[in-house]
Amino acid sequence: MKILLIDNHKNDLVVNRDVLTAHGHQVDAVTNAEEALSKSSSGHYDLVLTDINLPNDSGIRLIENLARQNRLFVLTEGISVARAIKAIKLNAIDVIFKPLDAAKIEQIEKSAPEKSKPKSKRSIPLTEKERS
Repeated sequence: MKILLIDNHKNDLVVNRDVLTAHGHQVDAVTNAEEALSKSSSGHYDLVLTDINLPNDSGIRLIENLARQNRLFVLTEGISVARAIKAIKLNAIDVIFKPLDAAKIEQIEKSAPEKSKPKSKRSIPLTEKERS
């Protein structure tokens, strides 16, 4: 699988990239939403894995943009129920807790093909409460 991996924590990015690569995946790893949008516009990815907790709430905006046309999983070290629900409403397939390991990768591999690319082009605006 060709995977786009986004995480602003470089140590997590390297660890998760290495685990995915060891499982036979081709991984492009970036550290911010801008790089992710640039990469996704210039190439096809079978799967997107992104941290939701990116600076300036760009994780939610990234999910909103990328989950429209990509199979997307949220990676996190911790997330509120409200933010998890928000990500799912924005067409994320699931929320996975870091770090990745063999069992989590297997879960992703099994779940990703089962869900077709999202059809929705909707945009759900965030309230001030959801942004915090």
